[in-house]
Amino acid sequence: MGLELVLLLVDRPRLATLLERTWDEVDTAMEATQLRHARPDADARLVRPFDIDAEAEWLDWS
Repeated sequence: MGLELVLLLVDRPRLATLLERTWDEVDTAMEATQLRHARPDADARLVRPFDIDAEAEWLDWS
């Protein structure tokens, strides 16, 4: 029997900055790859079996 745990970590200051934007501002910034510098650094202590490209998912839906 195995146990799988999914943990979502949020950098609160960066999320707050993102939430100050309108949807259109977020969409435009993502299309111009202007938000990539705001990504938090990866934590080497955490192991993840896969990555999700949230930016690509967002742009597919916008």
